[in-house]
Amino acid sequence: MKHYTCSWAPNPFKVRLAFAELEVPAEHIEMDVRSRENRRPAFLQVNPNGRLPVLDDDGYLLWESNAILAYLGKKYPEKKLYPSGGR
Repeated sequence: MKHYTCSWAPNPFKVRLAFAELEVPAEHIEMDVRSRENRRPAFLQVNPNGRLPVLDDDGYLLWESNAILAYLGKKYPEKKLYPSGGR
């Protein structure tokens, strides 16, 4: 898994926390937002919105932090990061 991130932004940070909590290996790719690296054509191929964070799970792309958190929680249910729906 690849996680395109920016270390000082809150939404990418919460995804990094989820990776740490889940103990899931990921390649964290730090993007230099100040130099507009997230607006370059190569990154816009990953996310046309040019926003972070982005999760690339073997070609399956997710762009929004809450969607990424839900995806990770459902992918690793044994870690109990995401509610199971029961009471």
